[in-house]
Amino acid sequence: MLQDRLSELIQACFTGIWVESHEHEDALAEISTLCQQEAWRLNVWDLEQGLCIPGQESLAGSAAGAVDPLAAIRSASTLAAAGSTGILVLVNFHRFLQSAEIVQALSRQLTAGKQSRTFVIILSPVVQAPTELDKLFVVVEHPLPSRAPPAEMKPVRSYLSFSSIRTYQSCPLKYFFKYIAGLPEESVSASLVFGSAIHRAIEHLYRQQMIGGAAPGVDELLTHYQAEWQERDAKPVRFGREDDAAALTDLAARMLTAFRESELAKPSGTILAIEEELRGPLISGLPDLLGRVDLIVETPSELLVSDWKSAPDVSVLAQQ
Repeated sequence: MLQDRLSELIQACFTGIWVESHEHEDALAEISTLCQQEAWRLNVWDLEQGLCIPGQESLAGSAAGAVDPLAAIRSASTLAAAGSTGILVLVNFHRFLQSAEIVQALSRQLTAGKQSRTFVIILSPVVQAPTELDKLFVVVEHPLPSRAPPAEMKPVRSYLSFSSIRTYQSCPLKYFFKYIAGLPEESVSASLVFGSAIHRAIEHLYRQQMIGGAAPGVDELLTHYQAEWQERDAKPVRFGREDDAAALTDLAARMLTAFRESELAKPSGTILAIEEELRGPLISGLPDLLGRVDLIVETPSELLVSDWKSAPDVSVLAQQ
């Protein structure tokens, strides 16, 4: 089994491993599962997507996430951390080993990896190592799997959503790791938690209206905002360069104050639904499309459907 062989080689500190495989998705799934079990850091690079970190945002557009194969090798140094193991998978990298500069950089990284416990795995259908690297790589064959799809590779969701479709468009490999292999995310972005917390506060405001209760004050709304942060799972939060929890709380207070005083907080009509889940077929043969509507209000002349967004980038809001 590929996982067992890789585990043996990595424990023995063979920093260069060449996996000969015609089924890259299956091989990547096994490598990902192994890294998850051992708490190893994993980066995957290919020419189309650049560097991708399973369970996190794609690094495309950054220096490490560029499609430059030389930058991919150099990114391995960022995996080094005290007491941990880092794995860099280079997909179809045999295509770039005619370059003397790339061969030299790869040789240097494999040597340095013995000290930093960073390992390079080349995943390709053929073994074409140049003479300079021939003794630095151990070759592992990954046999063709049976055609019956393994149970663990069934999609972890029976539906599609806007976020899953957008993930596939931006990085199909990340989609595979998250929605097919079902790997858990190592951290969650602060913007995602912030948006959920704002939604929770607004939902409370409308539910009070729906039952005929008094309009909650800003402090009460902030209590529900804070509850979302406190009740989330234990994953670390990735904050932006200028953000922290206190700064986002201040921003939430300003946003909720402005929202509470606006006409949006006092819809004219009958509130029919709040945070209503809608699901149905979109294209024959594909999973259902699932969405969540924030507010549905009925007036004598129309049915108003509202969806609240908290993204700071107007272009992102327009796309959503």
